[in-house]
Amino acid sequence: MKRASLSTLFRDTMDDLHPSADHEIEALRCRWARGELRERKISPEQLQVLTQTSQAWATQAFRDLERSGFCGHNYRYFEWRDPSRAETAIALDVLAGVEIAVLLRAETTDLSKIQSELDHRHAEIVRAAEAGTALPVTLALQRYFTTLVVSLGSQELMSKYAGLNKVSVCYAWTHHLQPSDIDDLADWIVLMPEVIAARDPRKTARLCQAIKCLPFGAQLPDLAAA
Repeated sequence: MKRASLSTLFRDTMDDLHPSADHEIEALRCRWARGELRERKISPEQLQVLTQTSQAWATQAFRDLERSGFCGHNYRYFEWRDPSRAETAIALDVLAGVEIAVLLRAETTDLSKIQSELDHRHAEIVRAAEAGTALPVTLALQRYFTTLVVSLGSQELMSKYAGLNKVSVCYAWTHHLQPSDIDDLADWIVLMPEVIAARDPRKTARLCQAIKCLPFGAQLPDLAAA
């Protein structure tokens, strides 16, 4: 039962880490990331007016946006979450904290059973970085880290991580990346398998932190000096 629950959490999280197949929802996600919606209250009725769509569509879209982290309840009403630099930096910092802990645990974990999956996920990141488009890079990065998290086999950890690892974070993260950041990310991404395989805790932590802090002007650490 525990394994099935873990598998479901993993599958649902991975499925969420993609652009929406619905054009209207995807447009709302992008508007949100640009900060165009954060001051507005949100409800199915307001969403219907905003998008000039049907009540049925607006109700389903509202559920999707809430589940994906784009809006939430503030104890009085639902509102758009804040995609500002400050809030995005906090969200990425929290994610990095969990991911660093997982990577450190992975130093003593046999990853051979998921190595092919990790290789596949890493190849996804590299292809996305080579294409030079930010959103596919951030989404692929989070699918990679999600694969690492599930490798520890903890349903509780996966549940907590899934609650933090919302696709909305990737959209906000993408908005704050500059075109030159993609090239920098690509350089760090190439190092990921090597650093993880080396099982060096300090280098692993520095690499993860470097990836997440890149859009916010932090100086990237020198892994060679770790």
